[in-house]
Amino acid sequence: MLLEKLDTGAVWSVSRGLARNVRQYKSLLANCDRPRRNDLDRRGTLSEEALAEFTRFFLTVCIDQVTFMDSLVQPDRLRARIRLWAEEEIRMGELPASPEAYWKRSSIVASCPAAMRTR
Repeated sequence: MLLEKLDTGAVWSVSRGLARNVRQYKSLLANCDRPRRNDLDRRGTLSEEALAEFTRFFLTVCIDQVTFMDSLVQPDRLRARIRLWAEEEIRMGELPASPEAYWKRSSIVASCPAAMRTR
């Protein structure tokens, strides 16, 4: 149900991390709407302490999810994986025998550092 509502197209989003901690997420988010607790809870009618606690939680989840995706995607090995995929596609007849032309023109190469493109 959550995946349908978010419509992320199966691409990563922070919702994966929030779903893994749904009770804590909902509790901390609800606390943000509570009235301020005391004079040390800053100004305004709502609790700034609760908002800061939720913000810490949210950023921790974001960092955890970025770390997870980095380990999953392994960007330092991306070029090698793309080359292996292209070689397999050539063997199956799905790509012409010279994928180098595709590689040079790809938007992925354009966004990679120059040192990585010359390897």
